[in-house]
Amino acid sequence: MRAYEEISNRFNRNISRVENLVRLHASVLSEEPENTKLEQGDDILRAAMVFLHATLEDFLRSVLAWRLPDSASDEIDKIPLLGQMQKTPAKFNLGSLVPFKGVTVDQLIKDSIYEHLDKWVSFNDVAQIHAALKISGINLDDFDFKTLASVMSRRHEIVHRADTIPLDTLTDSLSPIDAKTLHAAIGATRAFFDCTSQAIKRSFYLPQIAMNKLLGYALALAEHGSVSLKEWPDAFDRTEATFPRLKADLLNIGFGALDPAKKNILSNLGRE
Repeated sequence: MRAYEEISNRFNRNISRVENLVRLHASVLSEEPENTKLEQGDDILRAAMVFLHATLEDFLRSVLAWRLPDSASDEIDKIPLLGQMQKTPAKFNLGSLVPFKGVTVDQLIKDSIYEHLDKWVSFNDVAQIHAALKISGINLDDFDFKTLASVMSRRHEIVHRADTIPLDTLTDSLSPIDAKTLHAAIGATRAFFDCTSQAIKRSFYLPQIAMNKLLGYALALAEHGSVSLKEWPDAFDRTEATFPRLKADLLNIGFGALDPAKKNILSNLGRE
């Protein structure tokens, strides 16, 4: 979970910067003459809305960068080889790998994913968020995406139309925006982050704890021949969905002979 802790820290730092802009808006309203309030104050909020959307995108890309390298091969197949400079993968000859001599396969996969995410992946609607969550193995079916959808829509209006009323109205009026709108948008983004974090904890962190416990129990069985098994059922329940092969492996290890090399590995992995 160390990688996700770094992702969380980055998210919290970025969203604090958004909140700083909202506070700056309040300061402008209190200090500037009346005739500058609308233009200066509202544009600060528009900048904050764009920054908030960037914070959301950066969070989602970071989660994908963390989870995609461990995804199934059919997901990895959608990523172009590093240096192809295109959105979809193309066939390549063996000679295309020459520039990567000395690079491990794991690192090449990761670097290809990072390049793809940086250059081609953005989030402009809820469907794209759902797709990223699915790839990452995160289930947020119960989350209400309505406010996040409005954040993405408003960001589009600000970036591509300078937040002006549509051209067919023959007016240069700006769409209204206020601090209340930003506070709601920030709250929804924080709520999305919190729900995602809880889902990750349920899906990855708790099974990892269960796995460590099971490895410890298996080692104890191998070394001493007996151990209290009353905690095994709950640990198995947590582990089975995410580590299906581990359950069978641990049963075999726990009740069978354990060679010294495997015992050493279990000894290291079994520590919480």
